[in-house]
Amino acid sequence: IAALDVGGWLSLALVGVLHTGVTYCLYFSSLREISGQETAVISYIDPLVAVMISVVFLHEEMTLPQIIGGALILGATLWNELPERKRSK
Repeated sequence: IAALDVGGWLSLALVGVLHTGVTYCLYFSSLREISGQETAVISYIDPLVAVMISVVFLHEEMTLPQIIGGALILGATLWNELPERKRSK
């Protein structure tokens, strides 16, 4: 940390205050406005969106375990959203 210059410290402060602090305040304050089920779906999809953003904007490669994990997340979310009568058939 001692090797950071002024630009590095400013970037660190920006990430800490804006990208973490403000974002989490917005996220947790919005939870009052949506149902528990919608909150669960958002929390399931959040890691998948993070991986997709890293692929699109940072040009990172998706590995097979990430693809399988994404499919499992989407599948579990879909399974959770199906009405009970459809699951039992």
